[in-house]
This record gives sequence, structure tokens and C-alpha cells, in this order.
Amino acid sequence: PKAKGSGVPEVKSYLNGWHLHRAVAFRTMVCKASGIVFSVGGGLIVGKEGPMIHSGAIIGALISQMRPEKWQRLGLPYFGFLNHFRNDRVKRNFVSIGCACGVAAAFASPIGGTLFALEEAASFWSTKLTWLTFFGTMIAVLVSDMLMTGGVTIASAPVISFGSFEGPLRDKAYPLMEPYSVLQIPIFMLIGVAGGLAGALFNQVNKWLTKKRQSYILGNPGWQMLEAVAVAVLTALVLWTLAYTSPCIPERDPHSVERNMPLERFACPEGHVSEGATVFYSSLDRTVKHMFHSLHPFSMQTCLLLFL
Repeated sequence: PKAKGSGVPEVKSYLNGWHLHRAVAFRTMVCKASGIVFSVGGGLIVGKEGPMIHSGAIIGALISQMRPEKWQRLGLPYFGFLNHFRNDRVKRNFVSIGCACGVAAAFASPIGGTLFALEEAASFWSTKLTWLTFFGTMIAVLVSDMLMTGGVTIASAPVISFGSFEGPLRDKAYPLMEPYSVLQIPIFMLIGVAGGLAGALFNQVNKWLTKKRQSYILGNPGWQMLEAVAVAVLTALVLWTLAYTSPCIPERDPHSVERNMPLERFACPEGHVSEGATVFYSSLDRTVKHMFHSLHPFSMQTCLLLFL
């Protein structure tokens, strides 16, 4: 049960003194990691940031608390000084460091991961822990970059990226954008107000759904399994329908801005691409990157469907 959800509330509760059974256990990490891999790979609309934070926290707890026989079972040498880390205070610090490393690896931001652990997660902090956390986040970003680039080069390759805004020399879509006018500022303000109201409505609907799930679904394994299958099937049907009914537009360039971000052809004829497939069959961060940097201007219909 501790593997469900994002895992961030469980990590914050643990770091604030609450002992949650199996919140930072190895089997929880296995369930969390495998679940998010299949969910994201299957196209479900879920985020991977929270599970990365929870997984990082569990790894930190396991490193500090792993017993000698477990090290030997893995074929690793066990040194006597590791006994220094086998206490609750050090374990809490390792969980804080692992939590920060999860954020840093997701966004390629060592400072952001350190500040997240300092401001949002942990209640017990020290100057020494700040430097240890920052060093750990730098290592996490380095390893993440090497894995994302195949271990050949070290470059800025975050797991989540919305592209760059660096002018016409780097961004091919930049010349298509007209200069902003002062008269557009009220429109931007209205967009911000609309976004805030939409967020408040989402929170209320989410609260209502959570109460209904607690009353009818949670605690019943059969209904929980049926809910997961229903959400997966419904998501697949809706995304396929939106992609299949989306209009085909002529292809300007076989690639958008980056060579590793091609537009989706889907069921369109040769030389055409599908707006819906490009938007709805891509990852969430790649969809945002398409909207910001693609040479293809998306229709109002596609933008409204993406907003909904």
C-alpha cells in the first residue's frame, strides 16, 4: 500500500517524525519503480517526478541501514565504518539526501533538489547536511546525464525538459513569433486568472473524487483492480480517438526543432503529420516542447483539447 500515489506525502511524513510501516522499504521501491515504468510506458497521464523522489529516499534509507549479511549477499564488501550510519538520525539524513537527489535527477538541477529537501520535505536540518545534500545532487545529475547520453558524453540532458528559449540562433521557431504588444498584457493577466480558477476547480474535483474513492473503492481489492483497468482502457480509447480524428497537416520539416523529436505521422498520408498524434502520443514534457518550439502552428481545436 505504501507504493501507491506519488510517495511525496510518505517521504515528508517520515522526515517529520512519523514512522510509516514500509514507507522506505526495498519492496516498496520495487513496486513503485515497476509501476511507474509500466504506467509511463503505457501512455497513462501520470507524473514520474514524485516516484523518483520516493525512490531516491528509499535508496538513501537502504544504503544507511543495510545489514552486513545483505551486503555480502550482493557480493559487496562490508567495512566496519558503515556501522556508524546504522542509526535513526543518520538514516533520516540519508533519506533527505535521497529525496533531493530524486528531484535533481528529474530536473537536472542540483540546487533545486537541495532547496526542495530543505524547504518542503525535511524539518531537521543542519549546515553540514546542506553541503552533503548538494554534493549528492551533483553526483545524481552527473549520473543521470551519463545515462541519458549513453555514457559517452556529459551534457545537460534532464529527464524533464521543455526546450530552450535562446533566440533565432538556436531556436528555429523564434522567427515565427511576433513581438509582444502592450495591449496583450491584459490578455496575459486574464490567462493567469483563468489558470488559477481552473486549478482551484481541479482541486475541488480531485477532493470530491478522493472522498468517493475512499467510500467505494479503497479497501476493496477487486474494485481497485477494476478501477486501474478501466482508467487504462479509457485513457487508451480517448487518446486514440483524439489522434485518429485529428486533421492531417502538411509537413514543413521532418523534424521539429531537435533532431530527436520527430512529428508523428500516425494515419496520415505521406508528407503529412497528425496534430493529435504529435500532441497526445508524446510524453508530457515533449508535448510542451512541441507547443513552444515546433515549426508547425497547432490549431485552436488541438490546443483546447490539450488544455482539457
